[in-house]
Amino acid sequence: MLYGGTFVSDGAVRAIVVATGMHTEFGAIARSVMTSGEEKTPLQRAMAQIGWYVTVITIVLVVLVYGIGIMRGLPPLEIFLIAVAIAVSAIPEALSPGVTAVLAVGVERIAKRKGIVRSLLAAETLGSATVIITDKTGTLTEGRMELVDAYTSLGLLAGHTPQAASHAEKQALIVLGLSNVSSLIENPEASAASWVVTGRPLEAGIVRAAAKVGLRHIPHMLLAVDPLKLFNARDKFSVARTEVSPHGSLAGIPTGMLEVALGAPDILLARSDMPAHERALAHKRIEELTYEGKRIIGLAVRRPEGSSREYAAYDGFTFAGLLVFYDPLRKGVGAAIQEITATGVRVIMATGDLPGTAHAIAKQLGWATEPAHVLVGSDVARMHDAELSDALAHAQVLARMTPDDKYRVITALQARGEVVAMLGDGVNDAPSIKRADVGVAIGSGTDVAKGVADLVLLRDDFHTVKAAIDEGKLILANIRKIFMYLMSNNFDELVLIAGAMLLGMQLPLTALQIIWVNFVTGSIPAVAYAFDKERATPRALRGHAVLSKDVIVLTFGFGMLTSIALLFMYTLLVKSAQFETATINSFMFLCFSTYTLALAYSIRNIHKPLGSYALFSNHVLNVGVLLGFAMLGLTVYLPPLQAVFNTVSLPLPWVLGAALWVAFNVYLVEVVKHYLIARE
Repeated sequence: MLYGGTFVSDGAVRAIVVATGMHTEFGAIARSVMTSGEEKTPLQRAMAQIGWYVTVITIVLVVLVYGIGIMRGLPPLEIFLIAVAIAVSAIPEALSPGVTAVLAVGVERIAKRKGIVRSLLAAETLGSATVIITDKTGTLTEGRMELVDAYTSLGLLAGHTPQAASHAEKQALIVLGLSNVSSLIENPEASAASWVVTGRPLEAGIVRAAAKVGLRHIPHMLLAVDPLKLFNARDKFSVARTEVSPHGSLAGIPTGMLEVALGAPDILLARSDMPAHERALAHKRIEELTYEGKRIIGLAVRRPEGSSREYAAYDGFTFAGLLVFYDPLRKGVGAAIQEITATGVRVIMATGDLPGTAHAIAKQLGWATEPAHVLVGSDVARMHDAELSDALAHAQVLARMTPDDKYRVITALQARGEVVAMLGDGVNDAPSIKRADVGVAIGSGTDVAKGVADLVLLRDDFHTVKAAIDEGKLILANIRKIFMYLMSNNFDELVLIAGAMLLGMQLPLTALQIIWVNFVTGSIPAVAYAFDKERATPRALRGHAVLSKDVIVLTFGFGMLTSIALLFMYTLLVKSAQFETATINSFMFLCFSTYTLALAYSIRNIHKPLGSYALFSNHVLNVGVLLGFAMLGLTVYLPPLQAVFNTVSLPLPWVLGAALWVAFNVYLVEVVKHYLIARE
């Protein structure tokens, strides 16, 4: 079968078109991708949630303020302007540009660490991920298949332990394997050690193994391959037709024109004519080999039986033997996974290999996974959704997984509330990559996989995944900082204005002052957090929600305390009747506006004390805060601005009082942070 998208390197062929469009294999994959739908990212969900909360609370409180003002007999226009100013101030309009800046800067950082983000929101989703599903070959391992052993069917069943094939038998097995390889050598004129072999890593390993055992005319043998059935992840074997000469053939194996099957040994054994007791012994010994972390490929032959190409028709094979490959782990991949799991992200390995191979790789990674706890694709297919959800609660190793199995696993994890990142490289991975909250394709993967991925890794290395997740965590942390900074004082004016009216006092702030403070404190300082590199502690990184419990406590708990304290201070000043109203109002304006700027540094890391990190390392934030203080100072002391904003120059004692108020608020934030740190 010739599939659409097949690369033809040379020659000509006459083909009969049996399907087009959505009826092709590519069409089936495209249909799966298109029907998976667009999932909202955690950031989108959080922003929508914040929008509703702020809108509802603001409307209720603004209506309340307006009603109180009318009841007190204040001029309707004045109270209306105050209500509008409060509404404008309560809505964090700098949140959207701030978040956009964080995402844009984060994407640039990820690019510097060899990751290309195709979707801006995916950068934050990486930081929110709670589960990473990764393939084994080429991601956890080097993707360099080396032939380490071979066994004939007789040798596999011999004695108490399998007997390795002789050199001649190994050559014969490799010749059978070569007859079923769809790889090409791009530079056949070069020496075998310098060959560039295209195709699946396993098939490339067979080609290189053929060169090592001294086989000749390998490029011509590859061009003469006559495939009957191509390999796919569902069937797990391929079939080709070849001529086997009596010279160099294997004992017990027919010669002449044969159909050769190459693929999963358990599948080929099930389709062979081997007696049941021998088949059981073969299964046992293959399983023992897989628990050594080796990749086992089976070979079987039969004489041609008609022209049917259906899966069910491939039966009655004679099992020929095994080719045993080893694909070593990438250097340092275990340490990279441990660092990821330390931040609360669970890593799941999903592979098409046998359970024994998957378990051996898990042991090499340092995972404490028992063989009985390896979840197999056939079990996934039999499970109901509820059973699968329970099984995935602790599963870390998934073996014999098909693309459909992976897709269902991702759906089940998402139903449990997990934020899933999926690493894949093949065409068949495209639906799963698309379905995941954030899809990741490795650079050497297919164009289809990269086309639906949110993030493309330029290096086929798990360390790049770790780097991208680190940047995603920093993006999430910086978004939280912006939210806390903007929302920590958003309800101050509501409490201050409403409280003053309820207590029968003059309003401490004008509508123009509220709008001006909102502009000065909520512009450059908020956006400056996009450039912040202060990272949270490992424990703090475990949360994946933008509105984490710590953020809510510090934002709304602290905000309410300062609002009440500000109203209390204003009440004391007014009731004392010792100071001029203009002076009190200017003092309240200065206190109300400056403490937020000072808090910008405490908010940089809510899980570390203020002096334990580089306080002024964010130069953009320094500029924003200094500009903010300068503009507020000019508002109080520059005559033209005094006339516009109804302020008066404050004597030094009042300025010191404002400084004490700022210090009190910084101290209060540090007390709350101490509580959060103690919980860790």
